[in-house]
Amino acid sequence: MSRDRDCTTAASWRFIVAAAVIVGAGGCATTPCTCPEAVAKESEPVADRAVLAASADYVDAITGIGFVLVTGGTFEMGDLHDTGYYYESPAHTVTLSDFYISQTEVTQRQWRRVTNYNPAYFRGPDLPVDQVSWNDIQEWLTKLNRRTGQRYRLPTEAEWEYAARSGGKDEKWSGTSNPQALGDYAWYRANSDQRSHPVATKRPNGLGLYDMSGNLWEWVADRFAYFSSQPQLDPQGPAQSVKDDYRAYKGGAWDYIPGIVRASMRSGKEPSYKRRWIGFRIAMDASSRAAD
Repeated sequence: MSRDRDCTTAASWRFIVAAAVIVGAGGCATTPCTCPEAVAKESEPVADRAVLAASADYVDAITGIGFVLVTGGTFEMGDLHDTGYYYESPAHTVTLSDFYISQTEVTQRQWRRVTNYNPAYFRGPDLPVDQVSWNDIQEWLTKLNRRTGQRYRLPTEAEWEYAARSGGKDEKWSGTSNPQALGDYAWYRANSDQRSHPVATKRPNGLGLYDMSGNLWEWVADRFAYFSSQPQLDPQGPAQSVKDDYRAYKGGAWDYIPGIVRASMRSGKEPSYKRRWIGFRIAMDASSRAAD
């Protein structure tokens, strides 16, 4: 493959290219971007929040974020078919306990119910909040947990991948392994018009989770390091990262090709990193949820 010179294509190459570390730079990633800012179309469909709430196992009263209760289990994490990048291997056995994970990426409406500013580049209440760093999210979660009495957190990388693959199924993308069906489940380079889109306007995966492939990359809790082949129980990630306390993110984004929005794809950057193609969703231990 060859790299084009425009801002759009430069963005799509922000994944690991170095032999030892992640390189998340290139084009608009490190310099002021002259690409025009896209604006959400007024006629674009938005999620029916009442339908989302009705299908959720639990809804947070402060933010309105709906959660799905994911039944834990054992699955093979990572590149299952030796067709991905070296940092997705080796595939390894992971066993997870039950947990809650949000149905969608956190939206700008939900972000602002906790903190009184909107950091997003692409603006719209039902668009996922972007341009938030891993550190920003920790501050937001601290405020949210103080107000709710809950123990919300970022999902671990293992939880994220298990949930994205509809409960650890052998799915290439979240919800499907059929390349012809990818556009039904994901906003990615071929259909995104080079911007993010309102959450839950594509089909959900088998657990009722939206946009886990494409739309925005999603921060997870773990430090970014290479996989171990050893079986793991509720892994919390490595004690050290490959560089600069890098944190992992998953799922690809609106400006990426199908090969980068796969469920096992992973990348990482320092926890202060923030760009318009990165957001997040939240999780919680099933055993830690406070009573309503």
